[in-house]
Amino acid sequence: MIAGGVIGPLKQREVLIAGRYRGSELVQVGRTVPLSPEQSAALGAVLRKAKRDHPWPDEIGTGRWGGKSGKVALTKVDPVEVVEVSADAALQAGQWRHPLRMVRIRAEMQPEDVATLPDPAVDA
Repeated sequence: MIAGGVIGPLKQREVLIAGRYRGSELVQVGRTVPLSPEQSAALGAVLRKAKRDHPWPDEIGTGRWGGKSGKVALTKVDPVEVVEVSADAALQAGQWRHPLRMVRIRAEMQPEDVATLPDPAVDA
């Protein structure tokens, strides 16, 4: 997955928001369980604040689906870091139904190495 944002300030990351590309659009596909202090520190060493053209909103829902239950600030990061995650197989509308677990940063990979999401118009 591509690291696209975090919940919490960039210096104190709490949850990673993962994305994948659909064409040229970076789409949110899941969020991790709370990061361990070690994972947060490792991400802090590589994540950089996003440029102004980052496609995601400034706030994200607090619920599992990012719904209307409440909002928290989303710290958008430059989507250049790839992370390995552990996830179950349950997907809905291209998003994981259950929280992801961050395994490690994949420094040897680039965002273009991550499989893209299918175009829903083609699958229809």
